[in-house]
Amino acid sequence: MSSIISLFALATNSFVRHVNLLAAYSGAIPPVLYEFLLKASMKTERILSVRHLFLCWPLKKLSLVNCKEFKEEHTLVLAHGLQTGSNKLREIDLTGCNIGVRGTKFLLMLVAGQPLPNVTRYCPNRKRTNKNTAAEHSIEKSKDQQNRLSITTNCYVDNENYYLLLEVLESGDMLHNFTVSYFHAIALGRKRIEIVIRRLAKFQAEGVTGMNVEMNNLHLVSDNGHQCFSRFSNLQYLNLSMNKIGPIKIHQLLKNISAPLTHLILNNCQFMIGSGEWGTKMATFPSIQKLEHLEIENNQLREIGRGIIILLLRCSKTLLFLSLEKNYLTDKSVPEILQLLAAPFALKTLRIGENKFSLESERLFFSKDKLGRIDGYSNEVQ
Repeated sequence: MSSIISLFALATNSFVRHVNLLAAYSGAIPPVLYEFLLKASMKTERILSVRHLFLCWPLKKLSLVNCKEFKEEHTLVLAHGLQTGSNKLREIDLTGCNIGVRGTKFLLMLVAGQPLPNVTRYCPNRKRTNKNTAAEHSIEKSKDQQNRLSITTNCYVDNENYYLLLEVLESGDMLHNFTVSYFHAIALGRKRIEIVIRRLAKFQAEGVTGMNVEMNNLHLVSDNGHQCFSRFSNLQYLNLSMNKIGPIKIHQLLKNISAPLTHLILNNCQFMIGSGEWGTKMATFPSIQKLEHLEIENNQLREIGRGIIILLLRCSKTLLFLSLEKNYLTDKSVPEILQLLAAPFALKTLRIGENKFSLESERLFFSKDKLGRIDGYSNEVQ
């Protein structure tokens, strides 16, 4: 079976190598193969083939969820293809795609009806067209509700595209429907992040499934900012890393989240040095009951303590990944580490490297770890 898949991948990679060959046989390609050809074009960096496939896409829906090949330049090419209105696309899902700040800006410009940057930077051989005519054609078509596009995507926001995002969120007169699935804040700062979160909570609360506000100076999150999180009923991913929030603010924030998170990342949030009794209170919150992935790295934790164990027990049946790396854990926490390797915990990966365990304790961990779940140590220790 694997050899058949390899031959298929080789055939698709060869077929998309020359856009003229692809264009010549487009009419004979079954619609079910378009996604494979598109991903092969992106993987092999055949941008002209990517553009051609977007322009003649035969289906109403394009789903590239978590497609690692889809990048910033593909967003611009897609936006140009959508602006011409030459394909049948009506629904696009780019959730999980790393489109970056500029890719986000291109989609926002498309939705707002603004002129897009020249695509010839990526497609130097494309035929010249009247950009104004294409844009006007798209606007006329979009006046009909049946021709409106629905775009769902990760949204990378910095100070450059911040105001454009607010315009799209607040205005009811955009050309297309735009839904933010993941909100990534890039050096926005506390005030602007809270404004975006309030707008998302007001206009798109149900569509947001992830937020990454890593390294944004959120040491003073306001009470209004906390309360807005209660509206995100489908929130699954939350990254608060590298913000001077501390356990009290994190406690307040998680208390207001009603949705059961699956991923919670709290690296370098300046937790209290001590036993971690903050975990006892957090264990009662609905937001942590079904965690699958938890990171508490580089937080100066000196021991795991009863509070953290109670917190972890609450999600023991679902928690598959736990990282406690780069703290100050000592041999005092050996019993708790061994507890994490036994039932009822179902961990597949446990990272405890770069702490203060003795060599004897580290060897004990590996002797008890029959399933190879501990990750991050050198071969010498193992």
